[in-house]
Amino acid sequence: MHGFPKVINTRQDIDHLLQFLDSKWATRENIDRAMSYLQGLKDGTQSYQFDRVLEEGEAPDGDYPDYLVLTDEDGTRRQLALAHDPNAALYRLELSETEVDQILNALESR
Repeated sequence: MHGFPKVINTRQDIDHLLQFLDSKWATRENIDRAMSYLQGLKDGTQSYQFDRVLEEGEAPDGDYPDYLVLTDEDGTRRQLALAHDPNAALYRLELSETEVDQILNALESR
């Protein structure tokens, strides 16, 4: 592999990225870019999921960012709850949050 990967879709792509970052050709900009990407993967492990329909005038079960209320065109108010997303890109790439934390800590110390 030569340079920062254009696309990261597999665990192998992550491994290539880490190999590149360990090479003498990795710049500070490359390291910062990788850290931003990895932090984004970690931050993306939660998403809003439909919880229930709220009655007119009913308050949500909690405050933002834990709960989000959307109003449809017909006036229906839907409550969405922030929840763990098992289909997040982090898991698709066969990474764990702990592993990403370890990588980020190693990159920060450079």
